[in-house]
Parts: sequence; C-alpha cells; structure tokens
Amino acid sequence: MSLNSLLVTRFPGGVNASADNTIWGGSMPFPDPTLFHVFDEDFDYFLAADWTVTETQAGATQALTAGNGGLLLLTNSAADDDINQVQKVPAAFLPVFNTGKRFFMKSIFQLADVLQSEFAVGIQLANVNGTDLAVATDGIFFLKVDGAATVAFYVRQANVAANSVNSGAIATLVNATSVELACFYDGGDRFYYSVNGVVTGYVTVSAAIMPNVVLAPIISLRNGEAVAKTFTADKLFVAQER
Repeated sequence: MSLNSLLVTRFPGGVNASADNTIWGGSMPFPDPTLFHVFDEDFDYFLAADWTVTETQAGATQALTAGNGGLLLLTNSAADDDINQVQKVPAAFLPVFNTGKRFFMKSIFQLADVLQSEFAVGIQLANVNGTDLAVATDGIFFLKVDGAATVAFYVRQANVAANSVNSGAIATLVNATSVELACFYDGGDRFYYSVNGVVTGYVTVSAAIMPNVVLAPIISLRNGEAVAKTFTADKLFVAQER
C-alpha cells in the first residue's frame, strides 16, 4: 500500500479555530490552545507533591504501574471503609451556568473488584473523602457506591434534592475491565454523559445545581470489605472553555 493512498485530509495552510476579527484569526495556522483551560493527565508521571493524598491507613499506596497508555495504581489497605484518594492541587475549575462556555471531562480506569469497592472520579471541592456524598457538596463526577456494580453521573452544589442531580445507573462495571466515562456540558442547561464513547443520556442543570466553588480533579477509592482493593487510572481529562 502506498502511503499516499491512506485516507488523510491535508491542510497545508493550517487550521484555525479563532474568530476572523481576533488578532490570531488570520495568522495562526493551528487551533488556538488558549481557548480552553486543559488538565490532561495520562499518568506517565506521578509526583505526589502535586496532589493532596488522603489515606485512612499508611499502608495504602499510589504509584505508577507498567501498562499501555500510562497507569496510576491506587492500592487500598485491607480494612472496611478505608480510603485511598488523590486530588490535584490547587483547585482550578469552575464551570458557570448558562454562559455558553463548554466543559468536557473523561476518565479511563478499571477496578479489581467492582462490587466491594466505592469510587468517585471527576472534579470536586477540596474533599477528605470524595466517595462520601454527605461531604461532596460541590462537584461534577462519576460515582459508584459500595455493594453495587453500577456507576452514576452527578452534578451538585449541595447534598439536597434541590441542589443536586444524578443520572441513575448508566453502566454496569466488570472486574479488571477498562471503562471510559465522559461528559460534555453544552454551556446552557445540559450535561451529556457517555460510556465507552456512546452517549447514553443527559441531566438538566440550573444555577442552583451547578457547583459554585472552584473544583479540582479527584480519584477516590474506598473499601467495601476488609480486603485490599485497587483502582487503576489510565486517563483523567478535564477541559473548560475560557
């Protein structure tokens, strides 16, 4: 096969995402990288000082592990309800309701035990236990509770019905099997969510539901029984339109 026969679209003059009337609109030959604030963590590197690390027991570990794509392995200690959590510092994301500014988030991960583990992944306020809904009063995140293999998507400003919305179960997880969960905020009143690239629904938000404090990326794992559990993170991506 000739390399020239591959289906490639060529733009030798470049591709521009800036408006015509802006300074870079007719000059920059690539999409303007400043249009979005982007956190793109592939876990090729992990520096604990960049994260707030919360452990119920010192035996918990957070470390890179071998595997395709860059992986961070959270290994919990062997006691029921023990927490092993990392949250990026400082907080740096605050999507605002109905401004037309879009928001994107994606996580790729797997759990060793989908039934007897509890986890949260996404962005939340500074939080000592991201899996505890009584504590997670502000956030945009996916959460799985103990004793169920299903995961749900949450947007919340407070832990009361008037200030929180969730999707209900959107997927059933499988032990040691990678899953991709993602969401997209349209800048108006809808958050769409997807499982392994397939959009499966949306939740409707309001000014009372959108978080109103600055949030930070988080991965939180809590044991559901007195046996050590693991969470393997492959990707955590967050992008907010400026």
